[in-house]
Amino acid sequence: MSYGDPVQYEPSILQKYADRLYSKASSAVALPTIFGFLLGFAGGAALIAPTQLSGNSALLAISIGSVVLMLAGYAIGSERAFKLRLEAQRTMCQISIERNTRPERPTSA
Repeated sequence: MSYGDPVQYEPSILQKYADRLYSKASSAVALPTIFGFLLGFAGGAALIAPTQLSGNSALLAISIGSVVLMLAGYAIGSERAFKLRLEAQRTMCQISIERNTRPERPTSA
């Protein structure tokens, strides 16, 4: 293909894009959830030193920080996964529209 040649429509490229979006969506929740948990754990642990918490109070601070930020990470990841799935559905809709509105090619007899 040289400069100026018309670009040919290739539905397989759109299908690959939609498949990749679905693949990303399936893993989009895990990473922010794990990151939130680790950040909450570190934040809870960081609160222990200046406040001189010990025993059950320290465990409670770490647990609360971990759970709260893990849930926040889950919410962020879920929203991202939803947006990726929505974009994949739009792409598949474009494929379907093109397929259903393509003019019939004349067949040679």
